[in-house]
Amino acid sequence: PAQQQQAKHDQRLLAERFSRKGIDRYEGVAWRDGLTGAPVIDGAVAVFECRHRSQHDEGDHVIFVGEVAHC
Repeated sequence: PAQQQQAKHDQRLLAERFSRKGIDRYEGVAWRDGLTGAPVIDGAVAVFECRHRSQHDEGDHVIFVGEVAHC
């Protein structure tokens, strides 16, 4: 339980970091190149590498649809 709480906390901090603008999101984060060349964060519980399939404008957002290449 204490270990699970720490993992949740670490994942939350990482998610918050990657949601910020104007910073180097990967600074100090251990990662490696995935099979498609996309960055894969070390220790990730799951990894889905996708190829760009399509994109759609919706309001002030762009929605990207990917096709899983490796998982």
